[in-house]
Amino acid sequence: MHHNGFGLQVVVDGRPLPEFGHEGKNCVVAALGRDYAVRLYVPRIAAAGMRYLAVLSVDGLDAINGKIMSPDGPGYILEPCQHPYDIPGFQITSGHVAPFRFGQRTDGYAAAFDTPTSPGNITVVFFEEHRLTDNDAVMWGMFMGEMIPASGLCCNRSTQEIIANPDQCREHKVDMSYFSRGKEVRRFSLQCVTR
Repeated sequence: MHHNGFGLQVVVDGRPLPEFGHEGKNCVVAALGRDYAVRLYVPRIAAAGMRYLAVLSVDGLDAINGKIMSPDGPGYILEPCQHPYDIPGFQITSGHVAPFRFGQRTDGYAAAFDTPTSPGNITVVFFEEHRLTDNDAVMWGMFMGEMIPASGLCCNRSTQEIIANPDQCREHKVDMSYFSRGKEVRRFSLQCVTR
């Protein structure tokens, strides 16, 4: 799904899954047992230096810290030059993820932690960056941005808690960067269903 340059897709083997409407929701058909990535898009044309924060949740859990998703939670900083950006799993270290995998609702990470708030749901909330002006710098005296990962952050849970078999972890390098969260500019939600 796309709107004004922002987008969200579920990707298997590098190909986006077709979307369809069902009971008022945007849906994709889950291929049970298959790994997938969440593909994010931000506008290619933006003001010079513009960045966006994407707060992503899968099964109701934040993809970065593994906690119940909140729009105020950590996110991925995306620039127009990073187009598109694939997120292959829950971030468990600054260099590795536990892969997203389609399964039964009772098999997901949220169910494993007894926090199944939104099984099968993938949600992303995009924020624009608040651009500091000279007046802001004078008022604050210093930059007061949030510490947000440039592409992710270590999860607070250990590898053993997130995934039973650490050999299944994949490399996904992330870096830390400052980001001053501005207003929400777009929100998407997809439901994964089986047929």
